[in-house]
Amino acid sequence: MCLVRHPRKLVRPGQWVLTKVPEYLKKEAYDFSGVDTVYICIVPMKEPERESESRFEWRYRVYWRFPRELAEGEKPYWTHNSQYQCRATCEEDKYKDRIYTHAIYWDFDLIQCQHDHRVGFDAAESDHYWNGTGGFLYTPGSDDPEECPGEDRSIYQCSKCEKWVTPHSDDEGNLLCPVCGPVTGLVHEENVGDQIERARALASFVGSDCRNHLEQCLNMLAYREGWDRPAQTLLYNEDKFSFYFQMRSLVDGQWKRGMNGGLICHGPHVSLGDDGAYVFTTWDYAEKRSRPATQEEINYIHWSTHT
Repeated sequence: MCLVRHPRKLVRPGQWVLTKVPEYLKKEAYDFSGVDTVYICIVPMKEPERESESRFEWRYRVYWRFPRELAEGEKPYWTHNSQYQCRATCEEDKYKDRIYTHAIYWDFDLIQCQHDHRVGFDAAESDHYWNGTGGFLYTPGSDDPEECPGEDRSIYQCSKCEKWVTPHSDDEGNLLCPVCGPVTGLVHEENVGDQIERARALASFVGSDCRNHLEQCLNMLAYREGWDRPAQTLLYNEDKFSFYFQMRSLVDGQWKRGMNGGLICHGPHVSLGDDGAYVFTTWDYAEKRSRPATQEEINYIHWSTHT
């Protein structure tokens, strides 16, 4: 079992990047016959919502370009197109031959970060999408960072279960599939690790007893053995300070679910003020309104596991 890395980089609207042309596009479009790489640019367009009479929403198209072959003495110029010319690949679709169609992001095998099963959900990335600055993952067409800018966002596929996964590492630093393992102990994605640190910071603010109790809960979930077998706990974000978990054991080479539950934060509602300080509020059932939490209520904040 191994993880297969698919190199990808992140691109946002208004930026030309060099990407590989998928083989199927070479076969289905006259414009890309024999072309291995092409420059593309994501273009956001605010268009009417299909289910509304008055609202608009951002949609994304792709413009593409590459330098044309020039006759002797002809000045160099680039193509700038949003459409390509279809090629009939069988008798049934011969009516499509020479028809022009708008280029869509999946034509160039782009992955939309906002909703794709190969990319974990990210609230900030979702906001980008709805604000016209959505991110897409493209396959770099060269090793030149000037032609292929953007941060690395490679995706990984397990050769055993064939699922697209966020890789985890064992104690030796080897990348492993969290589904097939064998990873034991506490297993989570990077954004969950960020939330663990956020919970630890809140627990430390409340007091040393609160922080020690949270660490005891995390250590309990991190046990590497359960029911006399290798064990693993998958941890997921539930809300800003709470978590959902699944415990399972390795039986005859396969993971079997043991139990599931939550690592829940109890106490008043917690948010951050404009100055970065904690703001604690609670619902007063007697007065039927939200009010600032008392110090006693803040001191009550703690975490506990439930199954």
